[in-house]
Amino acid sequence: MGKPAYRTGDTVVLKRGVFHKDESQRRCSISAVLPEAQGLAQYRVQFNDESFARHITEADVDRTETPASPGATRSASAAGEARWINPNSIRIRK
Repeated sequence: MGKPAYRTGDTVVLKRGVFHKDESQRRCSISAVLPEAQGLAQYRVQFNDESFARHITEADVDRTETPASPGATRSASAAGEARWINPNSIRIRK
């Protein structure tokens, strides 16, 4: 699928019926961008009225009400963010 459309700190609006929230409570903020699974970007999100985070995929986001993040299409090195795995730190014993 490619790079995630949103990044940490963005506010997104979820589709109707996800987590059975009413109309006024569909907004949440992205607390982490997770690795891609089954071709979909995954996110950890948190609602303002909850003290725990939830896991969603990009398919759960209502794209008509949530614009794409302007800087999310940049690569991790261009954005200055650390990747969740550093391939240079992996050592293999023979």
